[in-house]
Amino acid sequence: MRLLIFSIFFLVSCSSKTKILEKYSNGKPKKVIEYVGKRKYFERDLYETGKIENEKYFENGLQEGWQIHYSEDGSKAGEMHFNKGIRNGLTHEFLENGRIGFEGTCVNGQFEGLSTWYFENGKINFTGNRHLDKDTGWWYFFNPVGDTIRRKYTRSIYDTTQYFNGKGKHISSEEWENIR
Repeated sequence: MRLLIFSIFFLVSCSSKTKILEKYSNGKPKKVIEYVGKRKYFERDLYETGKIENEKYFENGLQEGWQIHYSEDGSKAGEMHFNKGIRNGLTHEFLENGRIGFEGTCVNGQFEGLSTWYFENGKINFTGNRHLDKDTGWWYFFNPVGDTIRRKYTRSIYDTTQYFNGKGKHISSEEWENIR
């Protein structure tokens, strides 16, 4: 699929609808714009190998839809959604193994609601709510063996911390430190 997209990109890049904005010192394109309409275009940042690093879509000069970031090996590293130039909707970051490493939602450019980070095995590393891009309420932190820290945030500052072992039993911070 990536080869097909790259092949289509290469064929289109030879047309007059593609404009090279920046080049590497070796002359290869670094940043290109591909027009798909009078006021609609894709902006792509390229690795020196020619593979796509970032891909954004614009309508009437404002970013729309998904912005996708790729690793040099071609795997998807992240994606975020834009509406009329403002980050709105889901955001994902991906781990090297292809699993989701982070997911959250932006409203008017700021994280709002549940945000979750994951371990490489897909289990939750930590999760909690955000309001206006700041941590709020109870956040839960897990380690790979199932121990939990629960923290309450008020005005982005944590004011309460509770520790639990892998069986959900409330323990002290000293016990937490000695669990491993």
